[in-house]
Amino acid sequence: MVGQRIVRDGAVARWVKRHYADTCQFCGTTLATRTGTYSEAAHIRALGGGHAGADTPSNILCLCPNDHVRFDTGALHIHDGKVIDTLTGQPVGTLTVNDGHDIDFTNALYHREHFAGIA
Repeated sequence: MVGQRIVRDGAVARWVKRHYADTCQFCGTTLATRTGTYSEAAHIRALGGGHAGADTPSNILCLCPNDHVRFDTGALHIHDGKVIDTLTGQPVGTLTVNDGHDIDFTNALYHREHFAGIA
């Protein structure tokens, strides 16, 4: 069986993470490490698995590792600028969007439908 590896543009991920100073857009956490701060670039619409998301800033969020996992598994989703706990249906925060970061919210709709199971 031959698989394909998605090649990501590391510069795009670094731009988003720098734009938010490694601060999670969901919870506001900035993780300090011995070598500096840490965050993860999360694709709103996944690149692989047939989802065909774009590797562009409009499809990437800066998240802490916990929120990244919860978002990727559909336990958190975005709706009307709010971060929603899919398991309870309750808002847990407001999505932080800094000037200059134009998010394509059609990707958030795709994520809600395909990862959070909400039509």
